[in-house]
Amino acid sequence: YVLQGTAFQMHAAKEYGTLVRAYEIAGSWVAIDSFADKRPYFFTFLVSLVHDFTGYRLINIFLVNVALTPLFLALVYWLTRTVTGRGPALFAVGLMATLPLLGQNATGAGMELHNLTMIALVAALAVLYLRAPDDDRLVALVLGAVLLSQSRYESVIFVLPTVFVIVLGWLRAGRGLLPWPVVRAPLLLVPYAWHNRVLTATPLHWQLQAGQTSRFSLDYLANNLAGAWAFFFSFTGRLANSWFLSGCGLLGVAWAGVCAWRWSRTAPRLSWSPEVIALTAVATGIVANITLLMFYYW
Repeated sequence: YVLQGTAFQMHAAKEYGTLVRAYEIAGSWVAIDSFADKRPYFFTFLVSLVHDFTGYRLINIFLVNVALTPLFLALVYWLTRTVTGRGPALFAVGLMATLPLLGQNATGAGMELHNLTMIALVAALAVLYLRAPDDDRLVALVLGAVLLSQSRYESVIFVLPTVFVIVLGWLRAGRGLLPWPVVRAPLLLVPYAWHNRVLTATPLHWQLQAGQTSRFSLDYLANNLAGAWAFFFSFTGRLANSWFLSGCGLLGVAWAGVCAWRWSRTAPRLSWSPEVIALTAVATGIVANITLLMFYYW
């Protein structure tokens, strides 16, 4: 409801806010009351653009997620192929497509699939930039990171891995690249800071449970870890999880640890390719994102 209301307000009134009350006055739809939602507004902005082209329809928000699904899977294929090959890339797409949670978001009205697509897009832009650092690729990467920061509350974390990739690109190029769009890009993060300040000053929007007084706390860690384990390895069929993929993920983490240990004992050590560096930086952001969420109220 909130995402739909925000997209409608951006479409009809060209302002950011979630509609609460509106009346038809002399043939015009007049918004009487709205509030600033706690969610970033990039996804609702995309939905409002679809409303602008087709007229307001409830189905539009679902169509946006349907359109994002093949784009996300294509990015998964491309990213996997850059570090492995065609076969593993197809296998990765197949595994991702079997995840019930992906299907739930692909046919739903949430903003999670959009956030995933933006993370994959920024990872792809980071790979392209590190392969051949230049002004155009740097601008694309920076603008992608700015848009990603407006996709979900915690996605601003990915600004830090992006800065790391940018500096590595400078070292590879042997010079600093600072085109004007990159110099001005930090100003594009100011609306995020304003939005977060409004949210911080409005505890009602936090939607805390009884007895909770903070959005982030060490007290939430135990329950969040237990909930995550119950989701990943549930056999009840009542959750949109896949215990098979969770098991494969644990094996993958173990294998990555073995490979890292072997690499550390290799002399001379093999240098990392631009693709591996870029994906490792983004993966670090993902780990930081998940870690932060473990201290968040739910």
